Amino acid sequence: MVGPSLFESWLFQLFRGGFYIAEKSLLHSAEPEQTVESLFESCLFQLFRGSFYVA
Repeated sequence: MVGPSLFESWLFQLFRGGFYIAEKSLLHSAEPEQTVESLFESCLFQLFRGSFYVA
């Protein structure tokens, strides 16, 4: 199935990964700027990993 279901699954993976990483980063990081950069990179990683997993 390609289309809306694939896109929805992709968004779900992105947000789930983002929230999980944000929680971990905020708990373990003392530098806000570092957290933002790592969060952005981790979100991109989750995005690609999730899209490959779903595809």
